[in-house]
Amino acid sequence: SVYLLAELLFGHLVGILSAITVIFSPFLLDYAVQGGTETMFMAEIILASYFILRSHASRPIAYLILILSYFTRPLAFIYIILLVVLDIVLWQRQPRRVIVSFLVLAVGFVLLNSLGGQLGGRYFIYPIWGRGLQSLLQFSSLDPGNTALRGILDSSGSFVKVVFTKLFYNLYNFYKLAPQILSPYLLALFAISIFVKFRDRKIEVFKWLVLAMSIVTVVVTAASIPFFRYLHPVVPLIYIFAVSFLNMMVHKFVKYRQAAVLVSLVIF
Repeated sequence: SVYLLAELLFGHLVGILSAITVIFSPFLLDYAVQGGTETMFMAEIILASYFILRSHASRPIAYLILILSYFTRPLAFIYIILLVVLDIVLWQRQPRRVIVSFLVLAVGFVLLNSLGGQLGGRYFIYPIWGRGLQSLLQFSSLDPGNTALRGILDSSGSFVKVVFTKLFYNLYNFYKLAPQILSPYLLALFAISIFVKFRDRKIEVFKWLVLAMSIVTVVVTAASIPFFRYLHPVVPLIYIFAVSFLNMMVHKFVKYRQAAVLVSLVIF
């Protein structure tokens, strides 16, 4: 899935190198051994992005994948909303249709949240807003990370105090432990690539979506349950842009065949 998306955006070489980079990522190797849903969830995000970016006709496949992702991970609604926004920005050109699409998205979110509250978790449909508030307010940043999963609740403290304490405490920990989350070198390359203007409108829009997705993921994870595994779904997308920028820089100084070897050496 990483190869398909990277190849669609940047070509065959970046597709191969991005796939190799993600395959040998330590956290993905751990998930492969543990058999968790993280790998599947990452694949769903990447494939949904691929089918949205590929063509107007392939968009229904992306929405089927997004529906599946809702039942894969509780945080899926964040990525569903952002990818639907990507679809609207890319393919809805008339202002009236854009407004209607955003209204449908908002109404759908409210109805799904209401339905989840009525069903109370049955049929794997859950109240998004209620679960979000629970993780914001009831799990302290000073408690063990698995407190939320063990169902131990702590509702002491005001809303603002609890949220901001958790947010800044966990953001600092993410910054301090960044090398354990993803490659700091590829993260730096991605940060630099943000300032690169891509000629292709799809790539440019998708670049800003990946940035927004990364920021939202970090903030939500820091304010709720600070597991590294909740940060990893966006890492393959970050790696794709990082590898593409590295390849672009190397391409200016060496020939194509040499670029493949040099970029591979730099990455590993």
